[in-house]
Amino acid sequence: AWVAEHIRGGRVGEVGYEVRLPVGAIAPNKPLANEAITVCFAVSDGEVRIRNDMPHLLATNGRALLRGDEFHMSIDRAQLNGVALSAGAIDMPRLAGDGRRYTARFSASGPLRGIVEVIDAPGNHALSSQGMQPAKFSGLAQADVSISRPLGPGYGDKFDNYDIAYKGVVREAAITGVAMGVDLKAPLIAIEGGEDNLTGKGTVVLGPYRG
Repeated sequence: AWVAEHIRGGRVGEVGYEVRLPVGAIAPNKPLANEAITVCFAVSDGEVRIRNDMPHLLATNGRALLRGDEFHMSIDRAQLNGVALSAGAIDMPRLAGDGRRYTARFSASGPLRGIVEVIDAPGNHALSSQGMQPAKFSGLAQADVSISRPLGPGYGDKFDNYDIAYKGVVREAAITGVAMGVDLKAPLIAIEGGEDNLTGKGTVVLGPYRG
């Protein structure tokens, strides 16, 4: 069901499948064994909906593998909110029952504001609620990002349920009004953090101060 609801548009090709369904393999409220059904297919220029309140993946090119109760999609390239993605993957070890979770990993390159908008989008807009609205961020970022969250009613609406990690660099970075109305600027800064923390290393200018 997740695959049908979330992979939209684009072209599907190079489909391969294998079915092994012994008696009793399909039953109500019983997850399929992974060896029961294997379907693999290529996706070109596809649209992938992560969740309703986040931008969709556009121009997605990659391959998907459905094995019974698990789903994996490798992403060669895609666009997310104006940010170019590559070397990506979406993993869902379980599609049914309790304990469902998905993890998305990718390399991102593009406007820092676009990346911050994606992080801020889910749930209660954790960054905006702390005065760090995406419109305050500018610069060009390159980062490796991982986002993981549970699947199921209500789980995705709470930012506390997310596990986010990122590491990369930002060039010509700027954050307006970062402290007492003072702007922060940095020609090159290394960043690393998660859903509740951020560290940066580099030479910065904070208002009239440089350090």
